[in-house]
Amino acid sequence: MSINVNIRTPKREPDNMNFAKTLAKMGHHLIVIYQDEEALIMGEHLESTRGVSISTEDDGYEVRITTLATKADYVLFRDSIKVVHNIVGGDIYDDDEEPIADIGSLDNNWISERMDNDFEMITILATQKEDSVVELDGLVRPFCIGNDLLAALQIQKGEVNEDAKDRLYERFLYIQWGLREDLEMTTMGRMDIDQTGDQNQFKPITMYFYNQRDFIRNAEYIILPKEDFCKGGKDYIVVPFTEFMKVAPETWQRIDERQFLAPHLSEQEYSSFWDRAIKVAKLVL
Repeated sequence: MSINVNIRTPKREPDNMNFAKTLAKMGHHLIVIYQDEEALIMGEHLESTRGVSISTEDDGYEVRITTLATKADYVLFRDSIKVVHNIVGGDIYDDDEEPIADIGSLDNNWISERMDNDFEMITILATQKEDSVVELDGLVRPFCIGNDLLAALQIQKGEVNEDAKDRLYERFLYIQWGLREDLEMTTMGRMDIDQTGDQNQFKPITMYFYNQRDFIRNAEYIILPKEDFCKGGKDYIVVPFTEFMKVAPETWQRIDERQFLAPHLSEQEYSSFWDRAIKVAKLVL
């Protein structure tokens, strides 16, 4: 679910932020979300869903883009290849180890074809089973796609048309850029739900802190405290996420297949929610 292009060269750029600075001079409005000596992850402000990464490899550099990227992402991908190649030189190869002689071949027609393929593949994967979920790492926030979301957006499995494609990309972009910047996402981790003692059996969990988190992330289980931890509350329950979705407060808005915006609740509202959730809890601790 990605496209990787390799620039093979012995030369190294001492500061990979120079790649981003050069792209900015070309007119890209970049947001850099991660940078260290080995990798740079960036996207187009307000226009990217997935962004582009440039990483240092043993034989040079790799430029990478992933599925359901926007046109702006793909243009940034193409220009990133050009910039890296212009700075460090070398030979350019695609995923199949075929040389790319002309970066201009990654034109608007190529981008359109890639976006159609992305859309078709995602809608098929997200509808394989009734409970299928495809979770994508967005540039800013994750995005979950499944049967319910596609039905809400009136998108048919494998059907590629511009209107349907626009609706899916608009929702992905909304979750990246249309929400408050200061939203606090629930804490992620893993837990020995079945108490096997085997770390390979630990399940993905997300933990909600009363009125301290306003974006509920997808996981297999959600941990809910009985009270505000800041007030000394210690009891909590572990609820299967599918069951949590059935008893979530009405004021919590489901924004994709498995994630919620969670406005603050009064103590009475939270107590009522807790009473519903404990009835479907897997563990009470």
